[in-house]
Order: sequence, then C-alpha cells, then structure tokens
Amino acid sequence: MKTNKAGIQGLLLVVFSLLLTVAGGLLWVWVSPWIAAAMNTSVSSWSGSINYLKGLQMISSVTMFLAPPLLLAWFLGQSITSSLQIHRVKSIALWLLVILSMLVAQPFINWLGDWNSRLSLPTWLSGVEHWMKMMEQQNETLVNRFLAVHSMRGLFFNILLIAIIPAFAEEFFFRGAVQRLFTNKMNTHLAVWVTAFIFSAVHIEFYGFVPRMLLGAYLGYLLVWSGSIWMPVLAHFINNFIGVVVGYLMANYSGYDHLDSLGVNHSAWLSLVGALLFLPMIWFIYKKREKIIL
Repeated sequence: MKTNKAGIQGLLLVVFSLLLTVAGGLLWVWVSPWIAAAMNTSVSSWSGSINYLKGLQMISSVTMFLAPPLLLAWFLGQSITSSLQIHRVKSIALWLLVILSMLVAQPFINWLGDWNSRLSLPTWLSGVEHWMKMMEQQNETLVNRFLAVHSMRGLFFNILLIAIIPAFAEEFFFRGAVQRLFTNKMNTHLAVWVTAFIFSAVHIEFYGFVPRMLLGAYLGYLLVWSGSIWMPVLAHFINNFIGVVVGYLMANYSGYDHLDSLGVNHSAWLSLVGALLFLPMIWFIYKKREKIIL
C-alpha cells in the first residue's frame, strides 16, 4: 500500500501500536504459566512479582513503540532507513556534545522537575489534583521498585530495559514517525513541539510533564539539526542511563541519598551552571547542522 497522506499514515501508526500492544500483552499473559512453572512458583506469585512487570514493560516498549514505525514503513513500501532517518553521522564532536549536553543538563532537569511538582490546580479542580497526585505516587513507587536492584546483573538488565530499549523504541516512534508526519503537515518548529507535547503526555506523569516535554523538544531538534535518528536515540539513552545508575547507587551505597535531587534547594546553583553550559552546546550543534551528516 502506498499513500503520501500524513493523516492516513498517522492513523495506521496508532492502529498498529494498539493492535501490537494488545497482542503483546496477551502473549505475555499466555506464556506466564510456563515461566512460573520453570521458576517453580505459582502463577499468582509470578504475576505479582517485579520481574513479571519488567517483562511486561519490555514487551510493551517493543510492541507499542518500536515495532509500529517499522511495520508502517514496510506496509507502505517505504525504505525504513529513509523513513526513520537512520543516517550515519560523521562528526565525532557531535556524538560527544550530545553526551555532554545530557550530563550537564541533569541538575536543571531536576530543578525543573521539582518546580513542576509544586504546581497546584485551582480549588475547583481539587478532585482532579488529588487523582493526579495518586497516579504520580503510584508511578514513583513502581519506578523505585524497578530501580532498586542489588547486583550488577540487575543493573545491566535495567540499563537494557529502561535505557537502551526505550531510547530506540520511543525515538523511532515519536521522532522518527510522529514528528515526521507532523512535519509533512505543519511548520517544523510546531511539529517538534506538538510531538514533544504528545511524548510527555503519553508517559502520564503530570508532575514531570514540563521537563519531559522540554526534553522531547530537544530530542526533536537534534533530529532536525543532525538529520539522523541516532542523535535523539543517544541523548534519550544517556538521560535514562543516568537515572538507572543513580537509582542503583542510591539503593546500594550510603552517601548517594540525594543524588537524584542534584540541582534542587541548596544545590540549585548547579541547575544554573548546567543551563549555562547546555546553551552553547545547543548553539554549536545548530551552527554545524549542515556539516554533520555523511
């Protein structure tokens, strides 16, 4: 099937995502009794374990985000390489700058997240705000359970689950497919920000919405400026990798208790330093945008 209509392609992308997500979830439920038997435990114990949830998370990432844009390109008879802008980047400096930019931005991201978490809704929306806070607490509890591993094996698996797979899956889906489709219908800047808004909204974490949207916008501009999906994939990976490592250190070593709040309260000055270092890096990437693709 060949169609150049962005609306139809977008609808197909959503349909593929929904169908594959349901199929993946059903498959995981179907194989769970065999996994439980292999682990010599009951199905109820296995289905309530953190490893069950991690397996479901991995399948969801693949079926909801990674597979749909690949399937869409195949279904439309498009080249996956050109459709998702899977191009080689020749500039080693760009690879290093993207890594450094995510490292120096962490204090500012933490500060922005703290600011976002303090926002409150009008009194007449108190019920909605209470629901949002409950959802946020549940998500935070689940994330902490995911991150609280006490072995190198657990750490490496978390890097795969939380950093590597989402970096590929979400960037292929949001920047490679969604942003491309919006770019076909509107101004590039608007496409970047609309995609970033959707990217943040899909995560359903209301009190982290603003920093995640800004991160999504940065990832979108990395694709626009570099012409390669590998740059937002790299930045996404570094961001999540930092979170995984910080979670591991906090769970296993004393003295790292406040590592995830670096840039907040008494160390707020670090967020300013990080922002001041981050901005010239963005400017350099922007200025070199026509010279970085091989």
